[in-house]
Amino acid sequence: MNKETPDCIPSFIEMNVPNEKLSLYTGEFILKSGEEVYEIDGSVYYKWLPNQQACFEGTILNADLKTFFRLNELNTFSLFINKVQVGEVDLSKIEAKSSLIINGEFTSWAYFGEKKRDYDKVSFQISNLLPFNGQSIKNDTECFLGRITLTNQQFEVTIDKKNYKETFETLKKEGGHILTHSGQIVFHQKNTNENVFQNAINAIRVFLSFCNGRRIGLNHYCFTGEYSPEKTFIGMFSGDMYKSVLNIFPHLNYGNQLETFWPLFYQKWIESEHFLNSIIHWYLEANYHSAMTEGAITLSQIGLESMANHVLNQDKLSKKQIKGLSAADKVRYVLSKYSINTLIPEELSSLRNYFNNLEENDIKDSIDLIINFRNCIVHENPRKLASFINISNDTKFECLQLSLWFLEITILKYLGYQGPYTNRLKSGGFEKEMIENT
Repeated sequence: MNKETPDCIPSFIEMNVPNEKLSLYTGEFILKSGEEVYEIDGSVYYKWLPNQQACFEGTILNADLKTFFRLNELNTFSLFINKVQVGEVDLSKIEAKSSLIINGEFTSWAYFGEKKRDYDKVSFQISNLLPFNGQSIKNDTECFLGRITLTNQQFEVTIDKKNYKETFETLKKEGGHILTHSGQIVFHQKNTNENVFQNAINAIRVFLSFCNGRRIGLNHYCFTGEYSPEKTFIGMFSGDMYKSVLNIFPHLNYGNQLETFWPLFYQKWIESEHFLNSIIHWYLEANYHSAMTEGAITLSQIGLESMANHVLNQDKLSKKQIKGLSAADKVRYVLSKYSINTLIPEELSSLRNYFNNLEENDIKDSIDLIINFRNCIVHENPRKLASFINISNDTKFECLQLSLWFLEITILKYLGYQGPYTNRLKSGGFEKEMIENT
């Protein structure tokens, strides 16, 4: 192996099989509620199913019957390890056997280490991010393409793919979660505080989730700094369970696209963090089919209207002008601005045939059609609901794909991206096409 090839970022948490429980601490710890203190012999761990969160379990030392009744009254506690507060917790189960056994869950972010929160570098683990090729890296046995670097003026992010092909195949069969990548943030300004870190990690999470087509998990961190000892930190950014979905970049070869796309995304993030968080939320929910096809159509159309309203406000149309536009006209405005064709493509044959055979005079194009589908679902109109129920599943699915394509292409163009992407409307969604310059 080439000695000049950089080593993979080391994993501070190892995971060998999907949904494996991750041990964070084993030994004695303390639960406090006001002045009341309870000593526990047990463990703290991270679980993936049915919810992703840090948990604890153990036996209460020196417990009696009064302890059992008192714990049922208190319920909420602070958890301490070695006199350092780790986080806030709730009890979920109390069992009185030969000893008093308790289980609970963290309701806050969990810190393992000193309270001081200034640091220069943060290592992290990502779950359920699709594999990508990138720069060369090596582990103990081989070299492979698996690193991307995301840079801006505040920090540099390095993300390494784990060489986990067999494990990922197991994940695709069983579902759930597995740690797929290791990452590291190096802040250009020393002794960065937690607010800067929170903003950085949230931007990375939203960016990678959008590119991934579903939410990544980004919950395990390790901090180091010149004036801070190393510490581990468990967050509360839950990722989606594994499901095969379409994403905007071609599989495996999208490392370069991520590196090119990141500066564009981050510049808009600085300007409009709340909007990007919101619009990508609607896109991910619809793309993941969180509410089945009918619900996803509604969610994608909310995203389209949200994008349209944002662009209309940015273009400084007056409130009177905006108020005079219908929902369909607002969406047409933003699609026209970005030169996006609103014709139903030939590939969506079922939707195209449905549109061509419509008798309603008020449905003039694909935008009217998408909004009409949404209105049939949301508004209580017996006649429209009855007609919608009779529409074929293929037609509904193709309507969703068109709506999602409108949404993802407007997001890409809004962000200024001009590179290759996966066009979901072509050949089942896996054919590359070029986005025109905006």
